[in-house]
Amino acid sequence: MRITCAANTENLADILDKTENYAEKAGLSQEQSLHLLMLTEELAVNVINYAYDGRNGGLEIETVADDESVRLTVSDTGKEFNLLLMPDPDTSALLREKKVGGLGIYLVKQFADSISYRREDGKNITSLTFRRDGFGISR
Repeated sequence: MRITCAANTENLADILDKTENYAEKAGLSQEQSLHLLMLTEELAVNVINYAYDGRNGGLEIETVADDESVRLTVSDTGKEFNLLLMPDPDTSALLREKKVGGLGIYLVKQFADSISYRREDGKNITSLTFRRDGFGISR
């Protein structure tokens, strides 16, 4: 499944609807589908909110599932952003002591079996891969 659209909040519901439909067609379990939706939403919202600094821009999402794995790739032409370089938040701190932000990226890192990032031809390309037999299991 490939979705190409403007990076704005008006497209988020459509992105999630298409992702949910694809997950069902690909035979993902309910838990797998929910995790895929959460990860798709987190990555899409990050692009929508931060990649373009208020300018118009595009977003491309590709999801491919086979018998062994699920791959989610999110691309944009916004400012360079490598989520692998983001430090993990201090999860031991009390809630009131935590800084705002960073938890969504932390969750993305926890649910992916592998993550890759590259900047190519002015594009951020982030790919996450999950084994179907262990998809969604906390590590």
